[in-house]
Amino acid sequence: MTVRDAVHRPDREIAMRRSHHPRFAHPVLLAILLAMLLTAPGAAAAPADDVAAFLPPGVDYDPEVPSPAAVLGIRLGEWHLRHDQVVHYIEALAAASPRLTAETIGHSHEQRRLLLVTATDPAQHDRLDALREAHRRGDDDAPIVVWLGYGVHGDEASATHAAVVMLYHLAAARDEATRTLLREAIIIVDPCLNPDGHDRFTTWVNMHRGRQTVGDPQHREHRQGWPTGRTNHYWFDLNRDWLPVQHPESQARVAAFQRWKPHLLTDVHEMGRNSTYFFQPGVPSRQNPRTPASNIELTRRIAAYHAEALDTLGQLYYSEEIFDDYYYGKGSTYPDAQGSIGILFEQASARGHVQDTPDGPLTFATAIRNQVATSFSTLRAAYALQDDLRRYRADSQASAARAAAADPVKAFAFGDRRDPRRAAALADLIRRHDIAVYPLTADLALADDRRIDGGLTDDGQPAGYVVPLDQPQYRLIHALFEIHTAFEDTTFYDVSTWTMPLALHVPYAALDARAFAAARFDRDARVDADPAAPSDARPLAPATRDAAGRPVVAYALPWDGLEAPRALQRLHRLGARIRMATAPFTGVIHPGAAADAADSADADADATRAFAPGTLVVPLAVQTIDPDALHRTLETIAREDGLPVATLASGLTPGGIDLGSPSFVRLDAPRVALVVDRPINMYSAGSLWHLLDWRVGLPVTLLRADALPRADLDRYTHIV
Repeated sequence: MTVRDAVHRPDREIAMRRSHHPRFAHPVLLAILLAMLLTAPGAAAAPADDVAAFLPPGVDYDPEVPSPAAVLGIRLGEWHLRHDQVVHYIEALAAASPRLTAETIGHSHEQRRLLLVTATDPAQHDRLDALREAHRRGDDDAPIVVWLGYGVHGDEASATHAAVVMLYHLAAARDEATRTLLREAIIIVDPCLNPDGHDRFTTWVNMHRGRQTVGDPQHREHRQGWPTGRTNHYWFDLNRDWLPVQHPESQARVAAFQRWKPHLLTDVHEMGRNSTYFFQPGVPSRQNPRTPASNIELTRRIAAYHAEALDTLGQLYYSEEIFDDYYYGKGSTYPDAQGSIGILFEQASARGHVQDTPDGPLTFATAIRNQVATSFSTLRAAYALQDDLRRYRADSQASAARAAAADPVKAFAFGDRRDPRRAAALADLIRRHDIAVYPLTADLALADDRRIDGGLTDDGQPAGYVVPLDQPQYRLIHALFEIHTAFEDTTFYDVSTWTMPLALHVPYAALDARAFAAARFDRDARVDADPAAPSDARPLAPATRDAAGRPVVAYALPWDGLEAPRALQRLHRLGARIRMATAPFTGVIHPGAAADAADSADADADATRAFAPGTLVVPLAVQTIDPDALHRTLETIAREDGLPVATLASGLTPGGIDLGSPSFVRLDAPRVALVVDRPINMYSAGSLWHLLDWRVGLPVTLLRADALPRADLDRYTHIV
């Protein structure tokens, strides 16, 4: 068998398939003859020299479609391409070939474009929306949809470079096999899932590459600085973010996935230099129990195509060891809960241009070659098994409906009137996965004397939500809510699951049939946009006096809201002087003027309200800032942060400490230094940086660990 046979099924095989496919009417012999003519010696225009080593021989390539070197002046495998070079080349391909459409689906934290490329027959580009809807309906004649995803870890660079090769082939190859594939399939290519990490790594390895490449594993090129290119801008592993969807790269990717819902998705990675090559299925005992058994069997059948391709190349590999398919928040497992097949690939990594291994030098070009080979075998498998993939998708949806009908749990409900922003954040997370979420229109009493808050808060926001299980995303809903404490195999690659309401500290409950029947919600009020958007909070009292002429002495804000830290930072940024209660008190409030989300029972007839320790108080008597500016900031806090800002009419309190009490402590604006670099764990540091910078809005000094002995630490109030 030739390399062409391994990575690109001969035209005659596709011609034979066409003979019994209802969409084709060409006779078998004519198709085979056409295939033989197209691949006869001397009939094919060879691909450009810089990509020829990665592509099947004998295929006719359009000379009008440029190769990477023609656009960038760089031979693949000799240097690592930056993300902007990848984008530039893809745009050149799309301009040269009517088979490709490139769209920007978002931007990374560092404002790099997130590209998604659609490859299909030119005649199908003008009706992609109709074809996508036909696919989502499950029409028999809809094209097969394959998603090729590359490079979620930025320092696993052979993935993105393999995407470049595949896009050149899909744009330029003129053999009948490729033409037929493009008529039968829509191929979605995500060439670089993590552009910020990719460029961090590319810069490192390119700047340490000499004219003579060095394979010594101790060479600086192969020992990345801190943080490594694996993670995104905030040092988060984006391959753990498919479920939490906290980062813009993940949000854009998941939205595109849900728009297309592909039959098959690939997730292309690298691993340690002394390894070989891995493809799924993984460890049989560590499959998620909610994944249908037919998923695993179909994955095994697809694996035979990868084995054939790698056998031809003389590349060693393994398939059912080490890696598992349990946590639905990874790229290769996320599709498995939704009627798709996810496939993980792991290639031994040169972590640069060449690296010595016990089996000899491993080159970057070899890694690219192997990734291209299994990309071709994926397309070959998808084409050959397209009927099975369609059937699996339909069966998966049908079995989900049957499981939902038999499940004693009929829905999950969650909510908290005291902090509706937490519930709104969870609702936003869930609806991003194409899951129907509905606001509860009334409180829901449970049999165990618990209650899930419903209805609207005083600022018009839902206090709680319900998620019925009888919907196509049945398996994914369970994955978001359920708690597993018993496992067939207690060893995991890293993560078993994240229970999202626990992560967000939101009260929730599984509803049986009786409780679900008692839940009040409007099925026409599905949450389709961010439910945490600014609310219509009731206006505060005027900046200094209310309508009756009584003074506004202070403002009070609770500290138990999700966005309370962000609200505090807004006030610090303004220059406000803030105090925090260390003991409870009861304040006299301006009736009807506070943006108060508390139950009406919490305020008595004398317009007083109880405040807990931790309450933030902003007394007007000590401020040096413009009262109107303070008032506008507090209205922003009430509207955008969802905090019930109360206006206090007197410094003398009916109960507890008075507003001038020494039991109020002054809160100075923090000046935070976050210690980074080795030996600090980059994931932990990144999560804290993201929390403080992105969620709280607090500027953070990133202080290198080796600079601590020389640093002026008096500049900081806190060192983390």
